[in-house]
Order: sequence, then structure tokens, then C-alpha cells
Amino acid sequence: MKVNPELIKDIRKYGAFDISACFNCGNCTAVCPLAMEDTPFPRYLIRRAHVGDKKALLTAKGTWMCYYCGECSKTCPREAKPGAFMAAARRYAIANADATGITKLLYKYPVFNFIFMSALALFFALFMYANRLADRAHGKIIEVFNIPYELIHVLGVVLLSAAGVTMLLGILIITLRAGEISKLGLIYKESKAPGKGIKFIIEFIRTAFVSVMQEMFAFKRFRDCDEEKKEIPLMFKPWFLHACVAWGFMGLFGATLIDFLFKDPAMLVALWYPPRLLGTISGLFLIYGSTAIIINRLRQKEINYSNGTFSDWWFIFTLWFIGVTGFILEVLVYMPKIDQNTADILFLVHVAPAMELVAMAAFTKLAHVFYRMHALFIYELTSNFKFQVPNSK
Repeated sequence: MKVNPELIKDIRKYGAFDISACFNCGNCTAVCPLAMEDTPFPRYLIRRAHVGDKKALLTAKGTWMCYYCGECSKTCPREAKPGAFMAAARRYAIANADATGITKLLYKYPVFNFIFMSALALFFALFMYANRLADRAHGKIIEVFNIPYELIHVLGVVLLSAAGVTMLLGILIITLRAGEISKLGLIYKESKAPGKGIKFIIEFIRTAFVSVMQEMFAFKRFRDCDEEKKEIPLMFKPWFLHACVAWGFMGLFGATLIDFLFKDPAMLVALWYPPRLLGTISGLFLIYGSTAIIINRLRQKEINYSNGTFSDWWFIFTLWFIGVTGFILEVLVYMPKIDQNTADILFLVHVAPAMELVAMAAFTKLAHVFYRMHALFIYELTSNFKFQVPNSK
């Protein structure tokens, strides 16, 4: 292959690290609790970046296996910050899975990120507010803090659909680039062998799915990262804070979706109404986790909190802001008297960034959740296949 020294310069635009100091000693891979024989990161990926092997960097599963516990950066004898490199490599991979080029601009240029995200949130807020005024003038208002419910419903469907399409497109790009279609084809071909059939494929999918669900909801691999940090209480461990944010976000999304599909918008429900209770508990998890992460980023005592980019700050602050404003809105719902204009503005301030977060799912840090799930699923699928069918390649 032709060496491309420009690749490492490009990746550096996605995060702060000094991989030029790396002399490939392998210490980072040796201390990593998640590195395995077939995924020897960070060393392998650092070497690929050094020589400019873009394809290997973008198709390696190790890019998504890392949770940035920081152990590699702590023990690096050259202080090359391999953990920060892995975080930058993930941003680089997300940007290269986006066919529009928007993600590259958001990650590389903080000023553009700030202006673009602010303008998008303002657009959603003004759009809903303008329709609220128009519907009130025509006597067609449906009470959801005086914002037209039909508008929120339609806009929500459009944004979810757009987010789903862009995310699936990104996953398709990653799948094709990594040649994973051929790997899946081998499993299908093997299922045609005598005595196997459809049950063979179902068992592979079931095993991989269970593993991914354990990672998504129980963070099994992330907990392995924190096993050595016995001095840190559970409620402050990185995996638990990360889990609180993830559980909170998933719970709020689920509660919102249930209300969106089944609840009458004019109906006031009790706090113990299941979706409302789920949303309340999830919101508290989200607020706690995001608040603790923000404090850790400000203190920068742990190395894994000291190399955040503007996009990382925007993401965690947006989640915190959505959680806090949502909690305030829930309190307002049960108050006997509220100023309607104040409630409307607060509702818009809460909903606009939430809609923005959904709309931009494939272009922000939120994308790594789906790409990591995809990488883990394919990894589990193909690794099990190699174990049971050793002659396959």
C-alpha cells in the first residue's frame, strides 16, 4: 500500500492526541481490559493511522470496542494519549459514514457547530410557535401547553423517519466498506449444509442479539473497564454514569413514544401512570448521569474526561438541558395556576433541542450508539461462526 502521512493529520482535527510520539511498544494494548486477540486496539489502529491505511481504520471493529477508560493513556510511556486517539478515530469513522459531509463540519469546526445547532433549535422553536399563533387565530388550538398537538405529531414522525433513514444509510455504508455482506453470506452458505438449515442462522442471530442486549442495557464490557477502579464508589464509576445517561435517554424516549402513540394529549394523568412514572424515573437518571459527567469534565481529574471536544460538550449539555427542562415542565403540569405564555416558551425551549437531537442523530455523538451496536452484533455473529466453522475465512 502507499503510505499516506496526511491521514493522521486529518484524524487529529477530530481530537487532541500526539500519536507521532508513539513508538509502537504495545503497552496500550497490553493494559487494555477489552483488547482481544482478534481486536488488538489501540496499537493496531494507531499503526494503521501512522501508515495512512484509511480503509483498515474505518473497517476495524476495535474502533467501536473502546469505551475510553483511559488506562492506555495513563500507562503510555510516551504520553501519546492513545485513548484520545481512539475517541478521535470514532468521530472520524462517524464523519466518514455520513454521505452529506455535515458531520465533518460539525466535528472539525466548533464555530460552525455552535451556529448550525443554535440555528436549527431556533428554527424548530419558531416554527412551532408560529403555528401556535396561526392556529389560535383560527380557533383550532389543541391544548398541549398551547402548542398544536397535530403539528408536534407530524413533525415528530418526520424527524424520526429522517433520523432512521440517515442512520440506516450510515450503517449500510459501514457494512459495505467492511465487506461484511460476504461474511454474512458465508454463514448463510453454511446453513445450506446437511443437518443445519434455518435453525443454524437463528441460533447465530440469537447468540449475537443476546450479547448486544447485554452490552446495551447492562454494559457488560464497560463494567470490565472499571473493574480495577475499586477506589471509586459505584455511583461515580464511569460505566455507571454512562449507563445512567443511556438508561435515562432510552426510558424517556420509550415513555414519549408510548404517549405519542396512545395517550390523549388533553388527558391529565397521575404521576403513577406507567409511562409518566417511567419518564420521571428516566429523567432523574439522565439528570444525575449527565450532571456528574459535566462536573467530571470540568474538574478533569480523570484522563478520560480531559480530552472532550466541543461536539462532546454540546451533546452532554443538550441531554442535561432536555432532562432538567422536562422535569420543570412536569412540575408545571400539576401546578394549579401557571402563566400560559411562560409555559409555552419553556415547552418550546425543551422540545426544540429534543427534536434537534433526534433529527441530528446520525450526525452527532449519538450515532456511536448505533454503530457500536452494529459492530458488536457483526463481531459476535462472525466470531461465533469462526469458532464453529474453523475452515471458513
